[in-house]
Amino acid sequence: MNLRSKFKTFCNPILVKQQKIFLREANSCSTSTSKPDPQRADQKQEAASQTLYALYVLIEDYLSHRFDEKGNYSNYQGAAFTDLFKRQRELPFGSRLQNHALNHRMNSDFRKYFPQIEYIPILRDVETKRYWINGNLLKISVVGDSYNIAKSIIQYRRSLYRSKAECI
Repeated sequence: MNLRSKFKTFCNPILVKQQKIFLREANSCSTSTSKPDPQRADQKQEAASQTLYALYVLIEDYLSHRFDEKGNYSNYQGAAFTDLFKRQRELPFGSRLQNHALNHRMNSDFRKYFPQIEYIPILRDVETKRYWINGNLLKISVVGDSYNIAKSIIQYRRSLYRSKAECI
């Protein structure tokens, strides 16, 4: 099984759950005269995709420094925890997120599903409180060509946020 298939296997249950929540809430928007409670929707979203928020903000940081184009990520000082955590909470439906996904949950879930993969998604320096996305997991190879999927991940998440915000 190649890395792309493994990543899909890992993310698919999370995305399916998130899509079910989105569809249920979208349906309630179209059939109800009152809007769903944003706080309740926020709690559901948090439970379904907290680990994806951690990935999202780290990939945003990776792209904001253009490492997908220029490389040289190994020389980067890393993103500060406070900046990442603040950004997570600024995202739609992220106001109640906690630090668990950045500090431990994402990596432990990844190891549970992929014990044979040597990489973990989130790299961190506990002393400096600096974080990196594992760039090895952002690169896939298809028929001999290498692709960086960072922008695709961000575009997908943004489209979900927009659709969800339109509903509420």
